[in-house]
Amino acid sequence: MRGLLSNRAIFRASLLAAALGLVVPPIQAAPRDTPDWKTCADFLTNDDAEPACTRLIEKGGIAPPDLAQVHYYRGSGRYFRDENAAAVTDLTATIRLVPSHAGARMMRVAAYWDNGQWFAASVDVLVLVWRSLTGTLTDHEEDEA
Repeated sequence: MRGLLSNRAIFRASLLAAALGLVVPPIQAAPRDTPDWKTCADFLTNDDAEPACTRLIEKGGIAPPDLAQVHYYRGSGRYFRDENAAAVTDLTATIRLVPSHAGARMMRVAAYWDNGQWFAASVDVLVLVWRSLTGTLTDHEEDEA
């Protein structure tokens, strides 16, 4: 009897998981040819980049690598506007999503340094060196598909 109850519980859990799988929308890549993506990627020269990036983040349903890139764009723009604390927040989100993201880690080193957080900057430098030596550092360019 005990085995039968276990099998029923497993069956019910499987049905529930299948039902949830049908209800949850699939994660999609952010279309890189949309106006918000193009504006977000132009964070150095476009004053509307941060709101465009924020709209992409809040919209949701973006695949983790694309979401990481959006956070990277917004964080980089914030860094260049001397908003170091906000930049660190976005760059940390990028690193959580894609730990090997070289640009985000280098930009976060600069933001930490400019913010007077030298120990945190030093730790990121050590991680950059370690990832470089172990071959686990990647270059995520803006035109990457």
